[in-house]
Amino acid sequence: MNKHFSFTSAQLKLLAYAFMLIDHIGYTMAMQNSLKDFYFPHMETVYIFMRSIGRIAFPIFCFLLLEGLEHTRSKAKYMFRIFIFALISEPCFDLMASGAFYTPTYQNVLFTLLISGLYFCIYEGISKKLSSKIIRTVLNILLLIVAIFITYFLHTDYSVSGVILILGISIIRKRQPKDFSLSFLLMFCTVFFAFTVSNIISAPDAILAPSMWLDTYILPSLGIQLFEIFSLFFILPYSGSAGRPLPKAVYYLFYPVHLLLLGLLNII
Repeated sequence: MNKHFSFTSAQLKLLAYAFMLIDHIGYTMAMQNSLKDFYFPHMETVYIFMRSIGRIAFPIFCFLLLEGLEHTRSKAKYMFRIFIFALISEPCFDLMASGAFYTPTYQNVLFTLLISGLYFCIYEGISKKLSSKIIRTVLNILLLIVAIFITYFLHTDYSVSGVILILGISIIRKRQPKDFSLSFLLMFCTVFFAFTVSNIISAPDAILAPSMWLDTYILPSLGIQLFEIFSLFFILPYSGSAGRPLPKAVYYLFYPVHLLLLGLLNII
């Protein structure tokens, strides 16, 4: 990658928050349109555009999670902070997503990042004690399956696809910046596979009807989710530097505070 074109960790965080904010504003506009009969010109086009741009945020957050786990002094404290802010953010997320402070059927994305982070931490901790590559591989698969089904049963944002995406990004992260084109190919395969698996788990009955696979499993995986691939334009030029970060509290509080403010628009 060109050394004159790179992003620090602090810059990646700001970019991820910007993309997420665009995504959530688009979602809130649609909620206003449906709940209060507000009229936004070309609402469907604006909605799709803003949600598509918003897809870039999650892979960047995944990448930053992996960076954080690698460089933090205490993985336990790092994961505990995510857990605390996942709990704090949940009423705000529910308010934005449904217009109510409590919705048990849908949990915020910090829970997905938490579960995925725990998957990596547990695997790393146990695999160091195992000499057999086969046993380590089996352990990795079993932990991945457990993480996938926990997110599925908790109905977390990104859920099944989120866990698989983080795994794919961890592979790309280890390879970059060796091969730019291969990274994009791996990202495409990861995104397509992640959402296809998610669709299969959500609608297992269709697995017995091959004629339904295209509409049920494949085409839904080729929608705006593919915009997640564009996150690599920001991830691959990562400089490895922390840059000039804002106070840690700003990063943690931005998520629940912006959700709360957008959620209040749904009930005012």
